[in-house]
Amino acid sequence: MTDTRERATVEREIRSMIAEAARLDEAAVAGLPAATDLFGPEIGLTSLAGVTLLGTIDKRYGVDVAALDLSLDSLESIATLTDFVATHLQSHQPPDRTSVLFKKGDPAGRTVTDRGRRR
Repeated sequence: MTDTRERATVEREIRSMIAEAARLDEAAVAGLPAATDLFGPEIGLTSLAGVTLLGTIDKRYGVDVAALDLSLDSLESIATLTDFVATHLQSHQPPDRTSVLFKKGDPAGRTVTDRGRRR
């Protein structure tokens, strides 16, 4: 899992995303306990707001919660969603765009970058 500081950042950002998706005051969501149910009375996330939230998380972190957690247990509370995203962050880092690949069978030893241009 990510370190404590990184997890705190993820939680703060997810709380902001929850507030936006549920159309709640960001400060109010920031003050809720981490164990607060996402679909409970305090947040009252609807299914449409849940889909919006998951899309925002996927766009921001590259973690497709719906595909990785088919039972959607991670949507139980602020804490479970934060833990799920933080845990999957390391395994879903964007690819390194500076990597260079060697073309097989090229006797000249030329390289091909990830964009397909020869150097």
